[in-house]
Amino acid sequence: MERPNLFSFATSELSQDAFLSWLLSWADQRYEASDPALHAVGQRLVERLLALHGHELPSGPLRVSVQQQWKKLDVLALINEQIVILIEDKVHTRQHSDQLRRYLGEAREQWPKHALNPVYVQTGDQDSYHRVRQQGWEVFHRADLLQVLAEGELRGIQSDIFRDFYRHLRGIEHATQTYRTRPPSDGWHRAGWRGFFVATQKALGEGGWHYVANPSGGFMGFYWNWVTIPHGKLYLQLEEERLCVKVEVKDRAKRKEVRGVWWRLVTEAATPTLPFERPKRLGSGTWMTVAVFHETTASQTLTACWTWTRPWHGCAKLQLGFTNSPATTKGNDPDTPRFTQGLLRTGAAPGGL
Repeated sequence: MERPNLFSFATSELSQDAFLSWLLSWADQRYEASDPALHAVGQRLVERLLALHGHELPSGPLRVSVQQQWKKLDVLALINEQIVILIEDKVHTRQHSDQLRRYLGEAREQWPKHALNPVYVQTGDQDSYHRVRQQGWEVFHRADLLQVLAEGELRGIQSDIFRDFYRHLRGIEHATQTYRTRPPSDGWHRAGWRGFFVATQKALGEGGWHYVANPSGGFMGFYWNWVTIPHGKLYLQLEEERLCVKVEVKDRAKRKEVRGVWWRLVTEAATPTLPFERPKRLGSGTWMTVAVFHETTASQTLTACWTWTRPWHGCAKLQLGFTNSPATTKGNDPDTPRFTQGLLRTGAAPGGL
């Protein structure tokens, strides 16, 4: 029976902090008699977090002391006065400034003889965790937390707090996976595009994505295949159903020149299978669109790729080919590599999507 969910209203990271703190607290041996199932799942969560750094549960009764906002860190759990679990908690947002390095440094000063276990919990999605891991943190994904919570469902936990959060997290996962069962023409919304971009990034082995805000409402964008050109870089960007060739030019004085060269080169190389055309308006900023895939064809191509199999087991790969021969476009820099063609290839995605 459908019912209101607390976490449909309490959607902030603070609410998630509270849930994680609550479930970690249940791992303490003092609460086993109150609710054995919740206690067992709390211990399982502690065990999974410790395993990220190769730590094991301490022997004997488990004692867990939880703090929130220690030095502005989201959650801290002291395990048997031996191990300190540091948790930075995110819901689609990402780390900023030097916060992860700072938290870990302050913890080392506070507990020089304890084992430190820094964990970055992300129940949303982000395109890269390189900087997180570079600063000594390990990632606990939404799928990892769902696995732990699923054990609680199997144990028959009746807590409304637990069951609401589990349903809430499953709802996020379901929304992210809508691209597998619905074509883009049905409207994937932001969550569906995130899921599609995560899977595409994994299949391609490259690329990045994020939400791009603009006055017209913004879009989810996936960018890949960066190529160095004179005065900047050339790359591909999928702005939801709009496929673009773009240039990045940091030197303001060179933007008009580079933009003019590359919209001509790309559109001259267009073919019936790669119908790139000049955009209706050419920008003048650091990142500029120089060609767009014909809008009707782009939408049809994306939908056709989606219908190839359900769920999606393939990935459209678009690459730009170049030669180092001087370009022939009048007024072009002789050192500019000539844009020759694009290659659109549909094939099995590594490992499936």
